Amino acid sequence: MSKRPKPAQQGEPDGLCGIYSLLNFIHALPEYCAKTRKEQNEEDQEILRYLLEASHELGLMLPQRLSHGFEQYHLRAIFNRTCENLDINFRAKSLSSYASENKCKNVLKAIGRVVGEKGAAVVHLNEHDHWVLAYDINGVVVTLDDSSVWRDHDVGPYKVNGSKQKELGLDSLDGLALLPLKHIESECKNAPKN
Repeated sequence: MSKRPKPAQQGEPDGLCGIYSLLNFIHALPEYCAKTRKEQNEEDQEILRYLLEASHELGLMLPQRLSHGFEQYHLRAIFNRTCENLDINFRAKSLSSYASENKCKNVLKAIGRVVGEKGAAVVHLNEHDHWVLAYDINGVVVTLDDSSVWRDHDVGPYKVNGSKQKELGLDSLDGLALLPLKHIESECKNAPKN
């Protein structure tokens, strides 16, 4: 795996952690990884603009959302619209639906399965009411990108041991599976006909 860029960070008073989780996923895609920090900042601004434009197009640019955050279904719609607008071959689906369809009994198994399909998961840390991006897993150790600058851990990729899941609130399937489009399309083709 190539070196990941430093995660983009949100400001303290806003509720944009979900948007930044999506931004951090897109900016780690090879076509959006810049060579220098200055180039990465410019790329991130452009990606953020597209995410915010999608929010606006969907009627979600409300003061309440900007200050208190977006729900999982809002983030799914924003990500999918942004991927369509940027011609990115990924789409989001509910992590709980994905886990159910793939018989994943807990959040770690669901994240492992998503990562195994070359995707990532936006997961909700319930205890902190905060969205983060889970992009790697090794056994029970999950690697996360966190946009928060005010957490009591270092900003950036950090590892969470499975035994600390409850402590962080990483014990729920509330979130998104960000998957290559081919996985979403194959699910549609294999769905039972009514």
